[in-house]
Amino acid sequence: MLRLNLKPTHKVIKTFYQEIAALSELNICTEGAVAPAFATLLRHCASQCDLQFVEQYPLTREGKKPIRTDGTLLDQFELRHGIWEAKDIKDNLAKAIEQKFKQGYPKDNILFQTPKRLVLWQDGREVFNEDITHHPNLLIDGLTLFFGYTPPAYEQWIEAVIAFKDKVKEHGDALLKIIEQELKTNQRFIQAFEGFTQLCLDAINPNLSANAVKEMLIQHLLTERIFRTVFKNPDFVTKNVIAREIETVITALTSRSFSRHELRL
Repeated sequence: MLRLNLKPTHKVIKTFYQEIAALSELNICTEGAVAPAFATLLRHCASQCDLQFVEQYPLTREGKKPIRTDGTLLDQFELRHGIWEAKDIKDNLAKAIEQKFKQGYPKDNILFQTPKRLVLWQDGREVFNEDITHHPNLLIDGLTLFFGYTPPAYEQWIEAVIAFKDKVKEHGDALLKIIEQELKTNQRFIQAFEGFTQLCLDAINPNLSANAVKEMLIQHLLTERIFRTVFKNPDFVTKNVIAREIETVITALTSRSFSRHELRL
């Protein structure tokens, strides 16, 4: 689980409580006055997690005007990781939360905050509800849960990436065995491979090794199928002479060898 580099003795925590105390002494409790102190704290935490904290970030709703959040956590791909909603001290937080959900606010990872309390919802349920008035450790616990959240879809994506990497290596090893076998017996492939190797020597590097050419074939055979299937890009192989020539070699390889080998890409 993520652990923020955050302690009660750290300046950013002390400053938050000092600013809230100063506003309280002045009897100032409006959302606009108390929210900036917490926004500074969120921005500090976001910097530790390679996330960007964006205030007044809009959320689109089908058939309705966008919702404008008090703050949203975004990653480098502008994918949403969390939402922050600030309320003032006098607000009935439970009713305010209910109203926000009626308006269409997502329940995947949303932090509701007043200077006295944090309420965190994740995956459709409340997972944290604590008074933080004089409890910086509870404040840190709530922030840790908020910033440490990983949506189920992201977890599945990570698992898929790991499995895909293993599968690509498996396919690559199998392709290398096929190529080496066909270079012994498949005259059409041998001729195409030699022609392609010469093209690479002339166009890329005169010192290119045969193993490097084999690797080039393997990488192209794997990635071209991905581009063609996933990205629906039929023009992938027509962009340069090397790519077109590789297809000629692969055609010579697949016309005979794949009928005798159990390899599916």
